Parts: sequence; structure tokens; C-alpha cells
Amino acid sequence: MRNGPEAARENDPNPYGKVINDVTLRRKFVTKSSQRMAAARTHMAFGHGRRRARFFLRFFFLDGRLFVHCGVFKMLGVSLFFIGAVLIVNGMGLAGRIEPRDAAPFNLLVGGLALFVNLLGLYRADGGSGYFTAAGGLLFAFTYLYAAAVQWYGLKGVAMGWYCGFVAVSALMFAAMETDMRMIVMWLLWSSLWLFFFIVQGLGRTLRFLPVYTVFTGIASCWIPGALMLLGRW
Repeated sequence: MRNGPEAARENDPNPYGKVINDVTLRRKFVTKSSQRMAAARTHMAFGHGRRRARFFLRFFFLDGRLFVHCGVFKMLGVSLFFIGAVLIVNGMGLAGRIEPRDAAPFNLLVGGLALFVNLLGLYRADGGSGYFTAAGGLLFAFTYLYAAAVQWYGLKGVAMGWYCGFVAVSALMFAAMETDMRMIVMWLLWSSLWLFFFIVQGLGRTLRFLPVYTVFTGIASCWIPGALMLLGRW
């Protein structure tokens, strides 16, 4: 008759069960530990990615540091610089030098740029003046996006003409709210140009000087001021 561990092993129906259970528990522990470590690494990587993305958004878009770094006039200068270019192109189109569909993509690009800049300003607006300024910029954005559709699809543009009438009156309000004489003159020029487009497209009249006036307005009130703002000489 055996005593001690040998007797216990003989009486145990599964003498290796404890060892097997220990190995199984060890494997489960290692597996869970590996899963936890992998999850931790994923969380850390995702967390770093979120922090980087949050830093990027806050730096460039939400906190307005790009606006502070470049200045409000720098961003306005970018918009005016290209608005001047699109007005020159549209003036040439009115003179018959450019086909309407050829000018449509550029109107779309400039309208999209103005839309982006002013929606960004609208998002960052912290008061009534911020919303008011963004609304003024959106007048331009919708004008060129609408012009792109009219040119591309060959529309009559009557509805756009009436929209230009609305903008012409609104521009007078923006001119009245300005304190910088240069901006007042610019708003008055834009108002007059939109008024002439209302007369031509909304009312169906003919203004032979409109192509030249469009190019002049683009150069005098957009291209040159935009370039001066970008150069820091405004």
C-alpha cells in the first residue's frame, strides 16, 4: 500500500487535471494580457492621433491662430485677389472674348474659395459684427457660384439678375456700416456693379459699358486692394 503523493495520484481520477487547469488559466491570463496591451497601444495611438488632429484643427481653424498670424486683412486679401481675377475674366466674357462655359470653372473655384473663407469666419464669429462680416462675404460667394451655374448650363440668368439687385441694395448697408473710407468706396463700387448686372440680367436692358466697368471694378476694388493687403501695405 502506497502512502503520500503516489497514493493520492492513484486515487485521483484525473491526476493531471490540476496541471492542465493551471496551464489553461496561464494561457487565458497571457491572452487577456496581450489583448489588454494591444488595446492600450491602440488607444494610445488613437489618442495621439486625436490629439494631433485636435491640435491641427484648433491651430488652423478653431482658435483662429491662422487668422491672427496672417491677419484678417490677409485672408480678405486672398479673397479679393482672386475675385479681382474672376471679374476681369467675366468682363472679358461680356465683351465676347471668352465663351461662357470657359469662364464657368473659374467662377466655381473663386466662389468656392469665398464660400470656404466666409463659412470659416461664420463658424468663428463670436458676436454680431462677425456674423455681419461673414454675411457680406457670402454675398460674393453666392454670386460667383450662381454665375458658374448660369454660364455652364446656358441659363438666361434672370433670377441671378434679381439676386444681384438684392445684393446691390445690401451692399449699401455694408458701406454705411464701414468706418474705413477705402472700404466704403469699395462697397459702393461693388454695389454699382451689382446694380448694373440687375439692370442687364434682371430687367433685360443693355449697358454697353458693362464689360469695361466690370474689368475696372475688378482691378480697382479687388485686385489692387487684395495685393496690397497680402503685401502688408494696405
